Amino acid sequence: MSGGIDKYQFQYDPRFEALRNQGVSFEDFKAHEEFYVKKLGSTSVLDLVKDGSIQADKYKNLYAQTNVFAQAKHDLAIQNVHKKHTEIAKSIEEWQAKADAKKAQAEEEYAIAREAEALADAAKAKAYSEFQNLKLQYQKNQQSGILQSKFENAKFKLANATLNAHNAEFYRELSGEHLVDASQNALATFVTTSMVQKIDFNG
Repeated sequence: MSGGIDKYQFQYDPRFEALRNQGVSFEDFKAHEEFYVKKLGSTSVLDLVKDGSIQADKYKNLYAQTNVFAQAKHDLAIQNVHKKHTEIAKSIEEWQAKADAKKAQAEEEYAIAREAEALADAAKAKAYSEFQNLKLQYQKNQQSGILQSKFENAKFKLANATLNAHNAEFYRELSGEHLVDASQNALATFVTTSMVQKIDFNG
């Protein structure tokens, strides 16, 4: 029998008093434990050995169960981390998609605004040319009521075309600022996504 009796029990348990009185050391006892237990012929000593073995087995079983529990807890934690990582990655992918969509929309709006500005500038230039032409004609012949009406109409068209050109320029500038913001947001989202993808969740 091995591992049943420890040094403390041998030195202080009264059931081993006879052996201690005979000068048997703990080391000698452990080296010939089975012999000394049989020599004592004591049921209480045998029970103590058996009890020690049972306790040792219980401890081994408990230790094994603790390891199993610890491993299960670790595995669950890893699963939770991976689950959270997947959720975060999915959220960021959705965020990236929305950011890219907003950038594409901003690019389209800016292109439309530039085209509208170009058309408004062309209309303004045409209205200005017509106004200048009629202005010269009107200055030469101010007695013509029809010519005066055309001149006044050209003046109104020029004013309207100037206002439209100003509004188109403002809308183009606003669209440009929106495009810059959308582009920066898309870039920041891309950088964040890349950083998350590089994180090692197995460490």
